[in-house]
Amino acid sequence: MKLVINGEIHQFSQDTLTILELFSLLGLSPVGKMIEINQVAYSESAFGTVTLCDKDRIEIVQFLGGGA
Repeated sequence: MKLVINGEIHQFSQDTLTILELFSLLGLSPVGKMIEINQVAYSESAFGTVTLCDKDRIEIVQFLGGGA
């Protein structure tokens, strides 16, 4: 499976992946993250059920807290 993640091409041997499985393969924690797949946004509650497809375009965004 080939995915474009934050503008970079990544190749995976799996035929299917959930968002949670992708985070695991990338060594990332899903906590505080939002993901956009082909311009559709998904929150953390959907990460275990949404399945990625070959050639999906993915953007991973980290929420930041704080302020003055």
